[in-house]
Amino acid sequence: QNGDKPIVKLYEGENALYHIIEDIQQTKPYEIFEFENVDEFNRLYLQEQKQLFQEQYAFLEKHNIHRTLIFAREQKTAQFDLKNQEVFTIVGVPSFFGAITVYANKVVLSAYRGKQVSVLIESEVIADMMKEFFLVATQKKRIET
Repeated sequence: QNGDKPIVKLYEGENALYHIIEDIQQTKPYEIFEFENVDEFNRLYLQEQKQLFQEQYAFLEKHNIHRTLIFAREQKTAQFDLKNQEVFTIVGVPSFFGAITVYANKVVLSAYRGKQVSVLIESEVIADMMKEFFLVATQKKRIET
């Protein structure tokens, strides 16, 4: 990315998931932050895409990529036992249907209503701002009052 103007890409349907996973694998970030209605994501993908998820988890572990996950879900359930991840859970009926994913200099905003629609924004400034938000949300950075 040159200059201050972000690069923006739009993906829809199952291709959105493939494009995002492919971009993460090409980028090889050292960390990923995610805020997601995991119940809605699972409704869209869990059964059909198990092999894809297993491959992605293997990639993340192989490359030692740390994930900070904030999952919103109706009920607390057991988490996947993957190394290099911290999971925070918001229990209760989520009031949103999507996700925010931040890695390297990229932010992905996804909506999960019927099908996935994702906007990938490549911008160091925007990604850094969102990373700071995640650090505050997970209490890794304090807010002074």
